[in-house]
Amino acid sequence: MSRSRQWNPSFLLPTESSQPVFVPRPPKFALFILNTPISISSKPLLVHLLDTSSLVYCVDGGGNRLIDAFGTSPNSPRPNLVIGDLDSLLPVSEQYFHSISVPVVRDPDQDSTDLGKAWKALLSQEKSENATDKYALVIFGGLSGRLDQTLSTISFLAWMEHADDREIWVVDPPNLACFMRRGKHTFMFPSREETNSFAPNPTIGLIPVQGETVLTTKGLKWNLNERKTKMGELVSSSNCLDDDNVDSRRVDINIEGENGILWNVELMLQEARVH
Repeated sequence: MSRSRQWNPSFLLPTESSQPVFVPRPPKFALFILNTPISISSKPLLVHLLDTSSLVYCVDGGGNRLIDAFGTSPNSPRPNLVIGDLDSLLPVSEQYFHSISVPVVRDPDQDSTDLGKAWKALLSQEKSENATDKYALVIFGGLSGRLDQTLSTISFLAWMEHADDREIWVVDPPNLACFMRRGKHTFMFPSREETNSFAPNPTIGLIPVQGETVLTTKGLKWNLNERKTKMGELVSSSNCLDDDNVDSRRVDINIEGENGILWNVELMLQEARVH
């Protein structure tokens, strides 16, 4: 199934302008916090996501990470749910969440990952709300640390191409990723007035994680013109915006064939910014 979509990550990123800036937002999004360390430099980004999300799920050990980052004071963030097989959630974390009336759900299914368990919980939540619009999904973490966990996150994104058509983002500084299925896509970089979470010309990767695909792009320094890409052969990594496109900050991507791609953009960590 093909899909055309305009991707605009503006709503994910803190606005750093002193002037009012229009930032398009989805109607609502769910935030999944994975068991990935939360660095000092990525914490402001997570604070922004916590403040603007409609639902927050800690995925197993993600509950430990939330406590490590924000503590257990009355003003600390309170997730809507903690879920997983709970092999990573510390007993003291579980006790804390119980004490503040946050549901902690143990799902023993060993044929699904903790991320998959959280996904099923989100579907159940949507069913209980009887809502016509779906939550967009933002996953915080999952692209750093252990390689097998990183590949598991990418596998989840690839699986979602067939399972669901909602907008899904993975934010794990310095990575911002989404999965683009077959079809025509546009990626819009926020302006510097909106946020400086991106470098002036960030590094971009178009990774054919599902297998062979054919790509045509416009707006990149090294554009592809109906080029076959495949792991073990040609992969467009370490790409960037064309010098003439740095101001317009738009990239068009046409994906042919049956397989989609992982689109990855480099975020600029706060500690590395030059003011």
